[in-house]
Amino acid sequence: MSKLTKRTVDAERPKGREKFVWDEDLPGFGLRVFASGKKSYVVQYKLGGRGGRTRRISLGLHGKLTAEEARRKAAKLLAAVADGGDPATDRAEAKQALSVADLANLYLIEGPAEKPNKKASSWVTDRSNRANTQE
Repeated sequence: MSKLTKRTVDAERPKGREKFVWDEDLPGFGLRVFASGKKSYVVQYKLGGRGGRTRRISLGLHGKLTAEEARRKAAKLLAAVADGGDPATDRAEAKQALSVADLANLYLIEGPAEKPNKKASSWVTDRSNRANTQE
């Protein structure tokens, strides 16, 4: 175990199967080295104490993210865990949030009741604009 830096990350090579290399300075921060040679920064933490569930979050691929950028992201996520949060659940909920397209559809469905003073021709234009973006 050593501090993850550009030099240590670049030196890591796959050994037939994936492996994890953990940072000595920031517990829970590590590097996942795939059998293919691809490398990804990760954060691993446990919820609920000893018997709790272990979660792992990918921070990004090495090359698109430097070791120091990944370390800063990891520190923020681990601080959120220490405050009682669960970043993995937060990410999953964010993915299920309404998209802009869903919001536009909702606006066109519920909008006329919410904005009765808006001209009918404006609603026609809004629907037309929405239809043009779906192509």
